[in-house]
Amino acid sequence: MTFEEYWRKVEKTNTLPNTAIHQIPMALSEEGKRNLMRCTPEEAALLLQDAINQINSGSVESIESILGRKLG
Repeated sequence: MTFEEYWRKVEKTNTLPNTAIHQIPMALSEEGKRNLMRCTPEEAALLLQDAINQINSGSVESIESILGRKLG
């Protein structure tokens, strides 16, 4: 499965805002995308939602850095 196919499944969870759906793929490296794809689309959407909330609450970490910590 390609990341684009995977990302469409994440989008279909209707968990993330439209802005995030369009911007997150551009913010992730190839390694970050591969790591995210180890999760189900539903798990990924929840992890991303949490990361977005952290950033909106003042975190200066990148989305990839936050995901890296959460995914180990």
